[in-house]
Amino acid sequence: MFRLFLMLAPCLVCCSCTSLQSNAFQNYDANSFQSVETTQPNRAREYSEKTQPDKRNFATSRLAPSGSAQALRTNASAENKSEQVAAQRIKGTPTEKPRLTPGDMLELKVYQEEELNSRVRIDNDGILTLPLVGPISVGGKTLEEARSLIRDILARDYLFNPHVSLTVAEYAKRRFSVMGEVKLPGFYSIPENESLNLLQALSMAGGYTVFSKGNNIRVKRVMNGKETILRVDAAAMAKHKNVKMLEIQAEDAIEVGQSLF
Repeated sequence: MFRLFLMLAPCLVCCSCTSLQSNAFQNYDANSFQSVETTQPNRAREYSEKTQPDKRNFATSRLAPSGSAQALRTNASAENKSEQVAAQRIKGTPTEKPRLTPGDMLELKVYQEEELNSRVRIDNDGILTLPLVGPISVGGKTLEEARSLIRDILARDYLFNPHVSLTVAEYAKRRFSVMGEVKLPGFYSIPENESLNLLQALSMAGGYTVFSKGNNIRVKRVMNGKETILRVDAAAMAKHKNVKMLEIQAEDAIEVGQSLF
């Protein structure tokens, strides 16, 4: 019996070791599998977040590739303003009211004072001679300024609160000349009952030649019986709104000189 036990003992020890090893292997494999199973999804998520772009950002970039909607509205508003500024420069600034010149025929009417009604032409010195009022200087004044002057004289010396009407019955032929570096030099007339500025006068003469940019212009004008020369930069008038526009008067002589390139 004892011999039988000694012979079976090694077999029992081997079976026990094999069972322990099998249990240890199964435990390790289960733990290992669980570890892989719990960590692998996290690694896959991290990889996808690093390599793939954010769908929300991608959609936003597709909707507004060149800026936000506010920026687009701002750019559109700026373009509209620039178009309005350009259109305003093309139209030009409003011209002044026409002024009376020698040769204009004026018609005066005073309410309930028929003996004062008259038609008188302005002489070469800009003087208008009226009944009861006498000679007054109206050359270079607007029609409203001349009417107010006549009314003030009548109210001061002759009538109480007079009602005065003054109109232009006939305009004098108001001529001016444009010479020098223009395409159509010659003499031109100022339209009746209208005013004319320098840029409009140069346009009537066909514009500049290739030798002029419009920044060297002289205007000869008779002022208070003396000839005066006005030096004008028409290019600046056309480019900048804050430059005062020169109004052309009768007998003005415009000379367009060459520009230094």
